[in-house]
Order: sequence, then C-alpha cells, then structure tokens
Amino acid sequence: MIGAAVRDGLPQGVQQTMDVLRFSGNQSVHEVHHDDTPETAGTLFNLLNLVVERLVTQPKQLDELYSGLPEGVRDSIARRDAATP
Repeated sequence: MIGAAVRDGLPQGVQQTMDVLRFSGNQSVHEVHHDDTPETAGTLFNLLNLVVERLVTQPKQLDELYSGLPEGVRDSIARRDAATP
C-alpha cells in the first residue's frame, strides 16, 4: 500500500517514515527485540505522529483555511486554475 501511495504522490519523507514504521513493526511482531527501550517506542510514536500530521491534520487545516476565503476569491481561483493549461 505504501508503493501505491508513492505512485499517487506521497511525499518521499512521509514514505520513508512509513517504511521505517512498517519495518520496525514487522520486526517487533515476528521477533522479540530485547534491546527495545521506552525510547524506541517513543521514537516510533513520534514517527507515527509525523505521518498523521502530514496526511490528516495539515490537509484538514488547509481545507478549513481555504474554505474561509470569500466565495468570490475561491471563484476567481477556480477560473484561474481552469484556464491554466
């Protein structure tokens, strides 16, 4: 699914973060890591938060800001974008 997301334009930094999470998660499920520490778990949660921030939170915030523009401004933008080849 990460590969499909990359083909759909997923930013490289988010892709790399997701690959780290996937690899680390798979290793944890299939092997016992005696060297895992609370810091390791904290790092993985921070990485997960980065992905959620980039893919969920930021787009929602931008949509809310854009929706707050006056309708005439949004209409002008739509006309501009429709005219762009």
